Amino acid sequence: MRKARNANKNFLTGTALLAIAVIALVFTFVLQADELSKNKGKMRQRDVFQFVVSNDFAGMDISVFLNDSLIALSPSSGDTIVCERLSDENSLLVVNNSDDRVTVIPVPVKKGTFLIRRPAGED
Repeated sequence: MRKARNANKNFLTGTALLAIAVIALVFTFVLQADELSKNKGKMRQRDVFQFVVSNDFAGMDISVFLNDSLIALSPSSGDTIVCERLSDENSLLVVNNSDDRVTVIPVPVKKGTFLIRRPAGED
């Protein structure tokens, strides 16, 4: 009987040590994920675009989209639109709400301030 008790005690001790090791491993991964998310947030803050609506769109009812996200509804000329980078390749869509014409403007990869102008061929 004495040997059976020692076997059970050894089994329970091993199980407890394994449980402590698993908890420590999970805790380590949670801390690493938290650090990575903090670094990602700091990197995202640097990738900010500013778009300035030019006088070319004065008096027009327009909507401004970045990729498929609406970022401004009926901005007036001179308004500054601020948004974060959504992906590596972005396109700015300027939609004329009165006749549903769409103007596609490619956005450079680098951050900065950009002027939204109408292309020369449009009236």
